[in-house]
Amino acid sequence: MDSTNKLTEIKKRLYAQNPKRINHIEGVAECAMELKDRHFPAIPDVKILQAAYMHDFTKEYPEAEHLKILEKYCISLQGYDRYAPKLLHSKSAYALAKFEFALEEDVCDAILYHTTGRENMSPIEKILYLADYIEKNRTHIPCVDLRDTYYMLVERKHQNPLDTAILYALDLTVSELVEKKGIIDFNTIEARNYLIKEGI
Repeated sequence: MDSTNKLTEIKKRLYAQNPKRINHIEGVAECAMELKDRHFPAIPDVKILQAAYMHDFTKEYPEAEHLKILEKYCISLQGYDRYAPKLLHSKSAYALAKFEFALEEDVCDAILYHTTGRENMSPIEKILYLADYIEKNRTHIPCVDLRDTYYMLVERKHQNPLDTAILYALDLTVSELVEKKGIIDFNTIEARNYLIKEGI
């Protein structure tokens, strides 16, 4: 099955599920394409769309279903994963992307790290991470703040609006989790530290 047919199959299976998150997923796809065209135009469109349509593919699954998928594909939970169940969907969606749809590794990695980020993110990972946060349907105050900040940076022709916005997103995430006494994924800390080390 070629890349375009894989995308068609992903959409078919996605739309057959609970459509609760469809508006968000379509918003992410639209925003991710915009980010790709602005920052990494050489990346094939189909890769961005595969990542966007798969990133929340399992978001509505119950916890037991996530664990069943991970067990099936021998993906073990690491560190504090069991204390952050909201992150399970990125791992189960990654498993389906990799083993059922046979998507390319960089696309699968973008799905796996779309919620947490990680150190030295690839272009596709950066695109999906930020698009998930700023797509037009997000109304959570930090999302609106980040969206406005990103477009302000673009308008003012900042030298690196993408990484600057990602660093701000990581700061917002850490602050929110600290306030809620939530678990902060190590990848989020490492992503933030890496960007600061790189001078962002």
